[in-house]
Parts: sequence; structure tokens; C-alpha cells
Amino acid sequence: MALSPCSVDKARYRGPAHHVYPAILVGVETQRTHHRLCVEHLDEMLTWLDAHLDRVELQQDFTQPVEQKCLACEQPIGFDRAAVFVTAYPLQDERIDFFGVSCTSALCLKSVRKALSL
Repeated sequence: MALSPCSVDKARYRGPAHHVYPAILVGVETQRTHHRLCVEHLDEMLTWLDAHLDRVELQQDFTQPVEQKCLACEQPIGFDRAAVFVTAYPLQDERIDFFGVSCTSALCLKSVRKALSL
């Protein structure tokens, strides 16, 4: 039995905790948290992250320009943006880093914060 409950449903579960660290940076303001997740909620979170954010690889080629779209509204992002970072530590796996951007509109930021439980 885990000593701490799952951050999503607050239920205790068997086995080790899996950790996810989401953060949103808007200008100089940073919002971050730490989630302890059971296997079920970790799988849901990783599925959402893979669908909406880009995985950051150590050997990634940063020489090619990439058009960035908002995670929430999928519109191209201009200069005014929020950076979204998530680091996940699944059981017996290496660290997985994700990155994405969001509009700074209240509606888009609210949607991203809700998805990441911030």
C-alpha cells in the first residue's frame, strides 16, 4: 500500500508511486506542482501528454524551425506565450520530459491548468 494517496482521486493504492512534475511559465510567473500517481492515472496522464506535448529528447535537432501551436486552441503562437514543461518518472523507466506552449488567453491557460491539475 502506498504511504501517500494518488493525487488525482486521493485513493490509496498498492505499489510504488509514480511522479509527474508539471509547470507553466507565463512571463516571470511560474506555476508548478508535484503529482503522486497510481498506475491507472499515470497511464492517463502519459497518454494526454503524448497527444498534446512534444517529448524532449537529449539528441534532438534544434536547428529546424518548428511552428508552435497552442495546446488548447491549436492556433499558431505568436510572441505572447506560456511555456509548459512536464517531467514524468514512470516506474523502472528513465525520466521523460515534455514541452509545449499555450496562448496566454485566460480560457487557454485555464484549459491547460485543468488538464495538468495545476
